[in-house]
Amino acid sequence: MKSLFHLAALFLFLISFSGKINAQDYKISGNVKSSSDNVALAGAVIKIQDTVGNIISYAIADAKGTFCFEDRVGAPDDSLCISSLGFSRYAVLIGNKRYFSVKLDPQDIKLKEITVKARKMILKGDTLSYNAASYTDSHDRTVEDILKKMPGIEVKESGEILYQGKSINHLYINGMDLLGGNYSLATENISPSDLKSVEVLENHQPVKALRKISFSERAAINLKLKDRARAKWIGSVKAAGGDPSIWSGNLFTMRMGGKMQSLTNVKTDHSGTDLSNTANTFSIEDLLYPGGNSYKIPPYISVGTSSAPLDEKRRRFDHSHLINIVNNWKLSDDYRLKVGTTASCDRLNFSNSSLTNYYLNDRTISDRQETRSSIHNYSVDINADLSANTDKFYINNKFEGLLYNKKIHAGTSGTYNNDQTSHNPGSSVKDDFRYVRRLGGHTFKITSTIQIMNSPQKLDVEKYRDSESSSKYNIGQDITADAIFNNTSISYGMHTGPWSLTLTGGETFFLRNLRGKTNGHVVDGILKADDFNSKLRKNIIYFTPSLTYESNRVRFTANAGADLFFYNINGNNTKKYYLSPSLFIKYSFTAKLFATVFASVNREPASDDYMFYGSFFSNYRHLQNGSMNISGSKSESVDFGISYKDPVNSLFASGNLIKTFADNSMLGEQDFTGDYIISGFNIHDNRRNSCGLTLEVSKGVDFMKGMIKINFYGSRVAADMMQDGELTPYKSRYMELRPSFNGYIGNWCDFDYSLVFKRTSLLFADGTSLSRYDNIGQRMKIDLVPFKKTTIKLVGEHYMNDISESVTKHTLFADGYLMYSADKKTDITFGITNILNKKTYDYKTNSTLTSVYSTFRIRPRNIFIEIYRKF
Repeated sequence: MKSLFHLAALFLFLISFSGKINAQDYKISGNVKSSSDNVALAGAVIKIQDTVGNIISYAIADAKGTFCFEDRVGAPDDSLCISSLGFSRYAVLIGNKRYFSVKLDPQDIKLKEITVKARKMILKGDTLSYNAASYTDSHDRTVEDILKKMPGIEVKESGEILYQGKSINHLYINGMDLLGGNYSLATENISPSDLKSVEVLENHQPVKALRKISFSERAAINLKLKDRARAKWIGSVKAAGGDPSIWSGNLFTMRMGGKMQSLTNVKTDHSGTDLSNTANTFSIEDLLYPGGNSYKIPPYISVGTSSAPLDEKRRRFDHSHLINIVNNWKLSDDYRLKVGTTASCDRLNFSNSSLTNYYLNDRTISDRQETRSSIHNYSVDINADLSANTDKFYINNKFEGLLYNKKIHAGTSGTYNNDQTSHNPGSSVKDDFRYVRRLGGHTFKITSTIQIMNSPQKLDVEKYRDSESSSKYNIGQDITADAIFNNTSISYGMHTGPWSLTLTGGETFFLRNLRGKTNGHVVDGILKADDFNSKLRKNIIYFTPSLTYESNRVRFTANAGADLFFYNINGNNTKKYYLSPSLFIKYSFTAKLFATVFASVNREPASDDYMFYGSFFSNYRHLQNGSMNISGSKSESVDFGISYKDPVNSLFASGNLIKTFADNSMLGEQDFTGDYIISGFNIHDNRRNSCGLTLEVSKGVDFMKGMIKINFYGSRVAADMMQDGELTPYKSRYMELRPSFNGYIGNWCDFDYSLVFKRTSLLFADGTSLSRYDNIGQRMKIDLVPFKKTTIKLVGEHYMNDISESVTKHTLFADGYLMYSADKKTDITFGITNILNKKTYDYKTNSTLTSVYSTFRIRPRNIFIEIYRKF
């Protein structure tokens, strides 16, 4: 038994030893090198595969190119496969071999062609970022050129920027508000090559202390400059000249440093460009100013001038000069000092003829006239702005001084022959102070505005007694307006969770002294008095509680405004009390789709502008009567809006439907007395109903690197007017459709097409048509690039205007430009505008129970050469 036990133990030992020998026999190891230079191929991939290609095990060559399979037994019919990027692949049957020394031959790898595209838009929270390069081509010279191509963004002719149909409330450059509302100064001059991206900051609240507490329904835009454009001077210079005696020049410089930002723009023009657009200041949403924050003395003397609805370069005969200087100092992280000045000089000439129809209940009065007029505009604006904007408090004080003068001379022949000259000088000094303090869930606000104004206006008229007579007589009118305006408010807010309650109260003080003096030959009985001196003092005490709720999907704000008006007109005291509640609701269905409803009841007194006792000539034919009655209007309005955005697919859509009902106790009137039209107000209850619809859809089209856009606006108004003592109800209807699209055809051609269709109707209340006409305007721009540095730009425009039921006018314009890019910074352009040399443009307009058919003199053919250089 003992012997059998020993034999069994020996047998088991031999079996076990044999297994260990087998396992060791099949251990695989080796090294991998390059056959060209014998360098170890670290990172080479070594795999053991079975007969059907399944991977049994794998290893990675170390820094010396060695490898070893410790845990897997390889069978003789398995394969050893070795690969490394940039080398040929190696494969061999393992068989009985246990060590492999392999050298791989270098081999070029042919990769498949791939295209990497940057996304045109990226949405992160409330910030939508447009990749500027995706919307820029070699022909674009300014940021404004590429903003016009971005879905969801619209740039008006005046330079105003809208996002999804609403004006933006700020424009920043690298996060800094350098220009305030005068942002077109930047968009019309910064080169696209210096722009990295355009950011849209939706629901933007510029005051840090109010963020997540007080909300805005409008967006801001931030222009992010490339690194090369920061902390150094950049800009451009342009000079052009040609026939007949035209010129233009522009010098633009800007530096966006860390501690100081500076911008200078100098322009001169005699080619039709409207430089005033650069100096335009657009209204900016400001939640800190209840009750209004400014007043402007109206132009009581108003010698009318006509301006055809055409591109400014086709209609302006000008001598214009403009200089803007803005400096912004970063005193610390949150403190800023900004100082700016704008000076302009604008001399214009116009020439037009017109037929004006005034529609009365029982007749139509027609006037024919031909007018040659000239306008001289001068203005100087100086402002300084000191602000601190922190998470805890906000302080801002802005001082502005303005001097201006506008002189118009017009010579008119036709039904009423005359020569008239008006002078409208003025000055204004204004100081705004704002303070916001945030203490946890509480906010305190103090705002105060004071403004002092003066405007001495003058009219001189030399009239012929009739259209065939050479005898003349003179009319003179002097009006001097002095005014002081002040608005001060205090606000307290409590904020807890999604709820905010704000209580705002304050007082507005307004004092105006209006003096008028009429001299010369005046028909007896048409003026209330030759001279008048009217003093108006107005105090408004207001209180507005406001409740806001904010969640992920819903936001609503309810206001209950109460205003108490105290008037003193020439020593007579009166008062009025008004309630003006409103409700705003916003509901977000998804991150892409939301709807809004705004309902309000507004009660307000009559306009201060014509609240006086007296009469004056505003021009050679029109007289204005004042009113001592403060009775105003009550209106109810509902505004329903819907907005959709899908940045991934470059789709934006928005719409607004507004319905308004207004009950007025004062009715506008006009009487036709001899040669004169006397305008004023009549105490008469009347109702004005209006309805407006706005739609906008824009869609980016990637395959042609372009955009398709459709805008629609329609309105219907029913109202009353008193004419020659008779009530005249009327209706007006307006419809405007604007489709447009742009894109590229390869790298050699891009195009931009737009069409504008307008339909205007004026009717009596019973449906009798007084004036109806259609306007169609089409514009096609094509850029051809036959050679690398050469661009040919062709522009064609077609206008169709209904003049009457049986007469339609067609007008064609054609322009051509040849641009040569000498280098990346220099362009030389040879251009011809109005190639067909059209001399006049005919069009028709409607206003309150009036239609005007005009023929306007336009710029003839211009030939010029222009040099443009960026630096």
